[in-house]
Amino acid sequence: MKSIFFKCLLLIILCLASLDTSFAENDNPKPYKNDFILPMPGNHEMVFRPVSVGNGDDPFVVKEFKMGGSNINQYKEYPTSVIIGGSFIKKNSNGYSEWIYYIGKYEVTKNQFNSVMADKSNPKNESNSQQSGFPVTDISWFDANEFIHKYNMWLMKNAKEALPKYGFIRLPTEVEWEFAARGGKAVKPTHFDKTHPYPEPLNAYEWYYGKESSKKGKIKRIGKLKPNDLFIHDILGNVSEMTHSLYQIEYYQGRVGGFVARGGNTFTEKKYIRSSLRKEIGFYKRNKVSKQSKLGFRLAIASPVLFDKPFIKKCDKSWKNYANKHRRPPTTKSLSPVTEQTNIQISDAIKSIGHIKSELSNTYQVSDTIMKQIGRIEASMNNVVSILKKAEHDTAYAWVKVASQIAYLLHSREIKELPIKKALLVKAEKIGRSKIINSIKKQIKDKKRNIEEGLNSYRDVFEQLASLDKEVVLSSFEKHNKFLKSKGVVEQDRINEIVIKHYLQYHKSRRADIDKWRKDLD
Repeated sequence: MKSIFFKCLLLIILCLASLDTSFAENDNPKPYKNDFILPMPGNHEMVFRPVSVGNGDDPFVVKEFKMGGSNINQYKEYPTSVIIGGSFIKKNSNGYSEWIYYIGKYEVTKNQFNSVMADKSNPKNESNSQQSGFPVTDISWFDANEFIHKYNMWLMKNAKEALPKYGFIRLPTEVEWEFAARGGKAVKPTHFDKTHPYPEPLNAYEWYYGKESSKKGKIKRIGKLKPNDLFIHDILGNVSEMTHSLYQIEYYQGRVGGFVARGGNTFTEKKYIRSSLRKEIGFYKRNKVSKQSKLGFRLAIASPVLFDKPFIKKCDKSWKNYANKHRRPPTTKSLSPVTEQTNIQISDAIKSIGHIKSELSNTYQVSDTIMKQIGRIEASMNNVVSILKKAEHDTAYAWVKVASQIAYLLHSREIKELPIKKALLVKAEKIGRSKIINSIKKQIKDKKRNIEEGLNSYRDVFEQLASLDKEVVLSSFEKHNKFLKSKGVVEQDRINEIVIKHYLQYHKSRRADIDKWRKDLD
């Protein structure tokens, strides 16, 4: 009798234990190394992923990248150079310091939302198994921020030591969201530039509208599909996500409107799923707060920028060096050719000198010596423009030759030979000679690596050419074509025409189309 009693008691304890952990399992269905986990009320957890921005512990370590789409004529997603910084310093796997911020690994679920917002007198708000793992929707931006405020207060009271020092929860900014959605530093620049950073099929990674994905546009439980390279789930699909940023047509200037929602949802068709997808949502609609059935959110962990006196002193010490080396013109002007930006500044300076000369001659009695010195400065500024123009032509021609050479080597030595090596491998496997098989496999592996590295270098060259005047670059291509024809290098001359096409595509979109480049160079 006693043994039956103890067996029943043990069974009850095991059932209760399983109930305590079931919420945590639903909150983190795909655990990964380096998950950063914060506790929540009701045995729930909120899981975050670290996003590295840059190495070192200098206060002004930043990462520059391009936000926006591949269509430069799409004003809602105009390619724009932006700068992102981290919130916390941590040691990476190599033992070096790096700046990071944290972003939610998953979208916030209904159970997580209700665990913080629950009204004890209203049982409808309590967690239940049917809601487990589904993103919370049909809430306003204000509801999301009320949840964030209450969660922050709960953490401060119950688990302050679990937060990073000075850390607090908030919605991610638009810049933080897109950097993470593109794969951050975990992907190569060529993949970062793509519409989305995944290899096909897309339905292995994101939920969208279509018979191969979410057939009837139904929202799915978090974490059922593969993550991106940062181990973040469902960021481009399932539900659209609120951000902390207010909507402006240019990413950080201009008229300010509602808030920005990012990513697609299960009503978004596959062809529209992209890392740059953004939408303005008003805070109010028809005299009510705005809520949508396909709109949810994920969280970020940040800290104050100037969080204590020692760090402020460090900023004071580092600022001058940062300002001299890294400060850039804002918004889309930073995509203009460098010489164009410089010429505008020189032109403004020359105009100022002219105004000074006029003011001095009309108002004061200034000696001829001083007026001549001002005239020399004016002439020198005009000479600088000519020198810059020549330097730009020389630089453009040098980069054009590099692009042409990389493309020719990729075509003739790597991409063209890869299918030949694969065919040899098939024959060797039929014969069954292991030494030959291993040798060919190594050659194929080397070819693939060379192609990948070559295309990355190819993209880097176009990045340099895009910083120069388009007409100067095209004239450099024409000059190089004439040189190749004079030497009778017919094959490289043909490849050069492909390079020009690729340059024009990159100049227009400011994004690398690696798959097309590889196909064209085959």
